[in-house]
Amino acid sequence: MSAWLYDVRGAIASAWRRPLFTALLVVVLSAAIGAAVAMFGVLDAVILRPLPYGDPQRLMWLWSIRADGTRTAFAIQELVDLRERETGAEDIAAFAAWSANLTGAGTPERLQGMRVSANAFDVLQVRAWAGRVFQREDEADGRSVLLGHGFWVRRFGGDPGVIGRVLRLNGATYTVIGVLPPSFVFPIRNAELAIPLVEAQARAVEGNVSFLRLIARLRPGVTRVQAERMMTAVAGELRRLRPQSSARKVAIVATPLHDQIVGDYAAILRLLFAAVALVLLLACANLASLTLARTATRQRELGIRAALGASPRELIALVLRTDFACVLLGIGAGLIVARAGAAAIRGLLFDISVAEPGPYVAVALLLAAVAAAACSVPATRAARIDPLRVLRD
Repeated sequence: MSAWLYDVRGAIASAWRRPLFTALLVVVLSAAIGAAVAMFGVLDAVILRPLPYGDPQRLMWLWSIRADGTRTAFAIQELVDLRERETGAEDIAAFAAWSANLTGAGTPERLQGMRVSANAFDVLQVRAWAGRVFQREDEADGRSVLLGHGFWVRRFGGDPGVIGRVLRLNGATYTVIGVLPPSFVFPIRNAELAIPLVEAQARAVEGNVSFLRLIARLRPGVTRVQAERMMTAVAGELRRLRPQSSARKVAIVATPLHDQIVGDYAAILRLLFAAVALVLLLACANLASLTLARTATRQRELGIRAALGASPRELIALVLRTDFACVLLGIGAGLIVARAGAAAIRGLLFDISVAEPGPYVAVALLLAAVAAAACSVPATRAARIDPLRVLRD
């Protein structure tokens, strides 16, 4: 224990005597480790982890395919027809983009939201963080609203008393009935709240306009290909039944919900992660060069220590202890950089929670081990020091 304490004290003293070198090592390490850990957190949250819904592998995003191959949305009557026929789905939910001006509660604000069918959160198997989600009776007048967790914290400071409060959206009053979980991902980018989709209003305003996005939860044992086949058969039936509104729609395709939501970001994130990995390799090369240069300036000291009986292993440990102290400092600073970097990257994409501190620390330690290995390679020169050549001076 005393020898270990001596090494720690010696590492701190050595780092303190060379503040510029220490600062340079810590900055390089924190930037490289922080960027890599931040990208890992985002990559894990967006691509590797399943969506925060119940049985997400059974959730499919539906597209209506026109004769020219283009994808389009669905009309309200098509939603009704699909629900009434055999499609291989347990249930089908609908949602549509909706913008709202919030007034009468502090500073007016323009918000991105969405209209959803009352069964949407049952299909997604999502429960409210506070209050409740929509029920069938909420479709009667559509004057209920669910708040996203981020919007609830930002606008209302996380006040649980907001449940039951009346908000004025686009000049109409809506009652807050619940707050969604912090992990919930809105299917529409930047959406912060949701209101019920009222079928009667949609028929009166949108009519046969295709404005609905559909999400289906497949029955257990039904594959995506089987569901597409059954839904396409329904599309053919609807063309014959309603030629005016459905004549140009020839098929229905089902895309896994995960692929639909994160598909646009997957390639970008993988490219960014590759770039960060390259930066990490360059940082390790720089660390090795710095360690090699510093070892060269300590030839006389190392030669004297070898002449006094220091073993090759002790010489290597002497050279590395300062570097390892810098690596530990780099881990701490890197985790801070990682948190800030992950938040910035997620802000450019969409709001989704990232890994907890445990995985962050584990990845940071792994990267620190890689950096320490890069430092240790040139440090082995200390074991090959020739005391006689050094002492001739």
